[in-house]
Formats: sequence, structure tokens, C-alpha cells
Amino acid sequence: MPPLTNVGTFHIQNSCNITGRGLVVLGQLTDGKVKIDDYLTFKYDSKILTTVIIGVEMADNISTGEYWVGLLIGHQNDLLEIAFEKGKIEDQIADISSEK
Repeated sequence: MPPLTNVGTFHIQNSCNITGRGLVVLGQLTDGKVKIDDYLTFKYDSKILTTVIIGVEMADNISTGEYWVGLLIGHQNDLLEIAFEKGKIEDQIADISSEK
């Protein structure tokens, strides 16, 4: 992995597995910025994982009027593959970083 610089933080509130797309973490950008090809670092199964962001989208819940940022994340290792299968990442603050 290349050297990374922190560019923001993201509050993961929920996650889901979208068939044909992959794992999406939903939440709010709490600081900084995010773009495709940045990296998201978060906890899963008491381990720290870093993965590439392959999509940035908006999501909404019409019934509650809430809006979220959706980050589609790639998976490059076995633990992330399990996260994709289970489709659930806990509520947490994650770091967003970019290549130097």
C-alpha cells in the first residue's frame, strides 16, 4: 500500500451488501473530504482494515427524510470478503486517507 495522508473522517452508521455492487457503508462525512480511490480505515471483527473507496453516492430514506453518504468499498483480503458476505460493519468513526 502506498504512503497515505489523512484527509477526513466518516461516521459509519450502517452498512449493507448490494447484490452486484458490493459492500456500502452509510453515514456522514464528519470532517474533510472523500473521493473515489481514497482509502477507508475501520474496525471489523476487532481488526483494523483499510480498503479502497470505489464509489461515493448519496442515499436517502423517504419515510424519515434522512440523507446519508454511501461509500462503496472494495475488498482485497479474506476478512473483507467475510464482511461483504455478512454485510454488516458496526457503528464507528472511520478515517479517510489519500495517497501522498
